[in-house]
Amino acid sequence: MKLLSATVLPLATLMFTSVTAHYNYNRFIYYDTIHEPWSYIRPHTSGNNPLLKVTHPDMRCNTGGSTSGPRTQIFRLDAGDMVGFQHEEMVYSHKGSVAFYLGKPPAGTDLKSWDGSGANWIKLGQDGPKFNDLGARWSQSYAFRTRIPYEVPAGQYLLRIEQIGLEKPYLTDPSLIPEFYVACAQIEVVEGGDEVWPSVRDSERVVAIPGHIEEDDENIRADITSPGFKSYRIPGPECYWKESYKYLGC
Repeated sequence: MKLLSATVLPLATLMFTSVTAHYNYNRFIYYDTIHEPWSYIRPHTSGNNPLLKVTHPDMRCNTGGSTSGPRTQIFRLDAGDMVGFQHEEMVYSHKGSVAFYLGKPPAGTDLKSWDGSGANWIKLGQDGPKFNDLGARWSQSYAFRTRIPYEVPAGQYLLRIEQIGLEKPYLTDPSLIPEFYVACAQIEVVEGGDEVWPSVRDSERVVAIPGHIEEDDENIRADITSPGFKSYRIPGPECYWKESYKYLGC
């Protein structure tokens, strides 16, 4: 599914910002409405600092995000609606891929108390570089949107954004590169589709987080500054409903 980037402010407006700044996806987007910080998004304690360990449980909903559900509201919407995240700093995002995931609590588990564990996640959409004769072009917006697939059944879910910053070179400690910017919103699909929520037994596209990206995945170690950087595979599983959505990205 194609991620629909929010319109970036004109370059002249953003000249004072830094491309290398850190940021924090703490504002939930519903169509053109950008909600107040932490409305419907699980608070975390990382501030605007990235996550650095792809194998750490914090990869689910950021540091502290696995336990902040009880104090977070749930946003009600329908399958097919447009949603997204914006970071508060309003700077250009790092060069790197963006992906949206949807996670469903196991049967008998309340959304607000679910810590995101288990193989209960699917990828909804993704966005990576576009290559031309001049090299790679990345979507470096401060906000990203996608749609909840029409197939998603009614129920409560965690909607997760994962943006990977690849600009730092691969230097001293491979385990600390790259940077992951992660956040989770709590949503309820009221009018849903007819599909049954899949299980890991149904498809390899159903994953656990962490575990959705291998620690040695070459695409989280990519040298995007190299003249030989001509192709890129977005890390993680394939989009679950990719046959139904022929958008760029899935």
